[in-house]
Amino acid sequence: MAIEIKENYTVKPAIPTDPAIKPIRLSNNDLTMPRIYISFIYFFKNKTQSPEFMPFNLLYSSLQDLLVDYYPLAGRLLSLPNGALELVSNDAGALLVDAASDFTFEYFRATNWDPMSIPAALAPKNYIPKPGDPLFAAQVTRLACGSIALGVNMDHSVCDGHSYFTVVDAWSRKARGLELEKPFLDREVLRATGEAPTHEHPEYKVEIPAPAQPRESNTPAPAPFVPPPMTRKAFVLSIDDLKELKAAANADEEAKRLGNWASTGDAIAALLFRSVTKAKGLDGDTKVILGTTLDGRERLENKEQLKNYFGNLVLFPTIQTSVSSLLALPLSYSAQLLRASNQGITASCIRSSLNWVERVPDKTTLRPGFDVFGPDFSISNVSGFPIYKADFGYGVSTKCRSIKWNGTAFDRMVFLLAGGPNGKESGVEFVIELETKVMEKMLMDEEFSKFAKIVTECDRCAKLKFSTAFKIVTTLFQHLHTKKCAFYT
Repeated sequence: MAIEIKENYTVKPAIPTDPAIKPIRLSNNDLTMPRIYISFIYFFKNKTQSPEFMPFNLLYSSLQDLLVDYYPLAGRLLSLPNGALELVSNDAGALLVDAASDFTFEYFRATNWDPMSIPAALAPKNYIPKPGDPLFAAQVTRLACGSIALGVNMDHSVCDGHSYFTVVDAWSRKARGLELEKPFLDREVLRATGEAPTHEHPEYKVEIPAPAQPRESNTPAPAPFVPPPMTRKAFVLSIDDLKELKAAANADEEAKRLGNWASTGDAIAALLFRSVTKAKGLDGDTKVILGTTLDGRERLENKEQLKNYFGNLVLFPTIQTSVSSLLALPLSYSAQLLRASNQGITASCIRSSLNWVERVPDKTTLRPGFDVFGPDFSISNVSGFPIYKADFGYGVSTKCRSIKWNGTAFDRMVFLLAGGPNGKESGVEFVIELETKVMEKMLMDEEFSKFAKIVTECDRCAKLKFSTAFKIVTTLFQHLHTKKCAFYT
C-alpha cells in the first residue's frame, strides 16, 4: 500500500505577528527535553462516507487562525553560543501536507491498531528536526474509504505533552468556530534565579562527548551502533484490571498507616518496571533506574497562571533500586518508592532544577538521568491529557497512536495513553518498545499477563460486526458494553 504526497503548504498566521515581538529565550526546562518532534497520528472515521468529510481547506484555514493565538509555532529556533535555544516569531510558518493513501480505516482497525503496522509516512518530516525546520508540521492523509489519518508533529523543545494535546484541541475548536482560552506564552516565569540548586537532581546528567581519536588512514572507521531487532506493541489495562493493580500497589500496611497511597499511575509504572526488568534477565546486584514524567503546572505557586502555559513544564520523578530488591519485594515496594519521589517534586524542587540547568555551561550536553539501551526504564504518562477531545466538526478520533519512526529504536520507553474516546471508562493503553527477545519473555510473565492485555477486539464485538443487526443495536450496545470492552468504539 502507498501514501502519496499531493502538496506541501506553508501556513502562516491569518493575522501577521507583530514584528516588534522580541525573540523568546527558551526556559531551562525546555532545554532538558530531547530535541525531537512529539508525534502522534489520529484516526478519524468517515462513518457516513461523505465526500466532504474533514475537508483539507477547513484544516488549512483553521490552522491559520490557530497560529494567531499560538504565533510561536509559526516561528523558528536559533541556537545560542552556549547551546541554549531562542525562538524567533518571524511567521516563517507551519507545514501542512495534503496526502492520499490506499490504506483504509478498517485495515488499521483489523490490525488492532498495532503500532508496527502504522506507517510513519502518515506523519510529516522526520523524527529529529533540523535547523530551520518548522516547529509545527501536520499531514492530512485521506484514506481510500474517505476517513482521515491526521499526523501531527510539534518540536519538543517548545512544548510538552500537555501543550501538544491542548494545541491539537485548540486547532479543532478553531475549525468549529469556537473561542479559545488564550495561551500563556511568557517563559520568563520559568527563568532561573541564579541561586545554587537546593535539591539533588538525579533526573538529569551532563554527558560530554569524548574527543575524536586520530586514526591511521588504513584503519577502518568504527562501525555505527546498530540496534538489535525491536518490537513495539500496544497493551490495555481495563477498569477492573486497574482497580486490582492499584490495590496490589497499596498492600503495604506501613504505607497505609502513614497515608502514602500509591496512585494508579504509580501502580502501572511499578508493574512495567518489574516486568521488563525481569524479562531483561539482569544480575541481581545491577542498579536500575525508573524515570517517569509529571506535569509541573499544578506544583508551582502560580498554578492558576500556568494552567494555560504553552511550553515545557515537565519534571522527571526518578527512583533507583537493585534488581534483587525490585523483584524479590512486592509490587508495593517500587510503587511506594515512586510515590515518595513524586511527592518530592515541590515548587522548591522545580525552581532548584531550573538553577541546576543554568549552571551547565554547554546546554547541548544535558541528558536524562536514564539510559536508552542500558538497564534503565522510562515512562511518559500522557493519559490525563485531552487526547480524544479534538473534534474538527466531524466527531472525535477513534484511535490515537504514537509513531514508530523508521530507523529509530527506543528500548524500554513507554507511552501511557487514554484507552479511547470514552475517557476513564476505556481504561488505559500503553505502547512499549523492547528488544524482540525481551518482549517475548515479558509476554510470558505471569504478573504482567494478569493485568495487561494486548489491544484487541473482544469476541463479542468482533462477532457483532458481522451481524446484520449490528447497526440497529450499536447505540444501545455501546452504552451497555463500553465498561467491559476497552477497545470498543
